[in-house]
Amino acid sequence: MRATTQYTLIVSGRYYFYKLYFLASTGMFADKIAIAHKWITAGYSVTIVLRIVGVSRSTYYYQQTHEPQPRTTAGGRPVTEYTYTQDGSKVSDEQAKEWIMNEIEGDGFAYGYLKLTYLLKRKYQLVINKKKVYRLCKELKILKPQRKLKEKHPRKLARNRDITGPNQLFEVDIKYGYITGEDRFFFVLSYIDVYDRQIVDYHIGLRCEATDAANTLKSALWKRGVKSSLWTPQNRECCSMCTDRRRYWRSGLDMEPLRA
Repeated sequence: MRATTQYTLIVSGRYYFYKLYFLASTGMFADKIAIAHKWITAGYSVTIVLRIVGVSRSTYYYQQTHEPQPRTTAGGRPVTEYTYTQDGSKVSDEQAKEWIMNEIEGDGFAYGYLKLTYLLKRKYQLVINKKKVYRLCKELKILKPQRKLKEKHPRKLARNRDITGPNQLFEVDIKYGYITGEDRFFFVLSYIDVYDRQIVDYHIGLRCEATDAANTLKSALWKRGVKSSLWTPQNRECCSMCTDRRRYWRSGLDMEPLRA
């Protein structure tokens, strides 16, 4: 915008140049050429107008002397009807298709276009890439359907819960560390209240099993004044346990949210 202001001070008609800058900044390339041609033919400086619209002088004059031709191809190199061998001789695509079909009918019945490419290179000494082999297989209609990758573990979103008070949702986390000189690990299991973010109870030991988690949970419920006798065969709502390791213990406890 600073450069535009500088040019408008030299050339009269500042309003029209601001209008020109706005049209050029919001238009497409063809619109820029048309806007520049309109102002240049009106008698304004070619250098200033082209600099404002952001078009080089050579591009502008090329567009004025060459009419745009409609695009007749999709782009890229034209498709060849032959393939070279390593000794420089030509092999027609029909011959390459015949070799592909012979290999498909034999030991290469399970080959894809990538393995067929290596086979044609080694056995028939062809200078060919996988893209052309893919095109030839597509013309022969021998491409196999693309396999669908299945996830080993289905992705599930965590269930959101509305927590309005303490003792409604506990989360559990396990950490472990190495004991130098004893060549063993120790484990720390902590229960945290989601509402007030306090560590309710924890367990530290050389092992961390389901019974340890259950006993620590009972201790945490006792400290918070929640009766551990809430769990009964008739009322199975006791506690919801979440862990970053996606491991859940079922030692007489069901994974349901605890409501005070």
